Amino acid sequence: MRDRNTTFWRVVTFFRAAAAAGQVVVLVAAHNGKYGSRSVPILMVLVALPASAQVAHGDSNGIAVLYAILLISAPALFGMAAHRVFRSCVQVRDAAILFRLCVYLRDATILRPLISLAHWANQVTKFETANITTIAVPLINECKPRGGTIRLVGGDGSYFTGDNREKLRSAMRKWIIDDDMSVQYLLMRPRADVVKAMKKFSEMELADKGDKLEVFVLEDSESLSEDAKRVADVLGTYHPNLISWPGNDKSTNRAMWLEGMHLPGEDVARDNRWVPPRSMSDPVSGTVAGSTMIWEDTFRRWDEALDDLKQGMVVQ
Repeated sequence: MRDRNTTFWRVVTFFRAAAAAGQVVVLVAAHNGKYGSRSVPILMVLVALPASAQVAHGDSNGIAVLYAILLISAPALFGMAAHRVFRSCVQVRDAAILFRLCVYLRDATILRPLISLAHWANQVTKFETANITTIAVPLINECKPRGGTIRLVGGDGSYFTGDNREKLRSAMRKWIIDDDMSVQYLLMRPRADVVKAMKKFSEMELADKGDKLEVFVLEDSESLSEDAKRVADVLGTYHPNLISWPGNDKSTNRAMWLEGMHLPGEDVARDNRWVPPRSMSDPVSGTVAGSTMIWEDTFRRWDEALDDLKQGMVVQ
């Protein structure tokens, strides 16, 4: 019985090692960009050469190693195939569905160590339909911002009191209390109950960090300059949410969650785009040919526009 148990645990250990090795191969391939597809066969050849030599000399260990290669390469190749399919699917209309599935699997206790959102959080991704709590919040959290500022832009602010209010409030608590972030919420056409709810939330749930939540309300657009009026009109349905925080090398990390069309009273926004810190120096997609605009320019322009607009808004 003891020998059987020993054999059993050897098999278990072997499969664990095979799975781990397969994961390593997939990660190496995934992080090698356009050369990723070549990493798998190269790594397999490096392992297979000494194993083949052992087999040629009649060494039974070589046969065992070859079997190991098959067991390791199978999940690795499957992982690479899934990775390629995944990269193709993130550009399609159902990217939000795939992302929510990843979040769901990651939150499952048994799979949490195996599922990472880093792939999504580190590349520009378009989501045709999405809401801030199920898509943007996990992406922002994956970037691990700390000690910076999150600027949220809303129309009527009904999202804060709607069906997903607890998810948004939980995220805001985490950002403010745990991550020491300041949150500025700019509302263009707020409902009275939303403003009251935000005040109560600040007083009751943020403890001594209530001053880190600032709510700005546009009460009278007539007093704004013409440029600020145009910005306010756009922000009625177009919501640029800006995240910035200090980096380890005294630089500033920046990210954006851009909602192309978020109508009043709706939880879902359309034509959304996530832009992570590592993509800020990339050219802005969809601009005219020959344009040198990068995402960093877009961030700074909106940051300045919101700063100007705040001057004509009322702090609640």
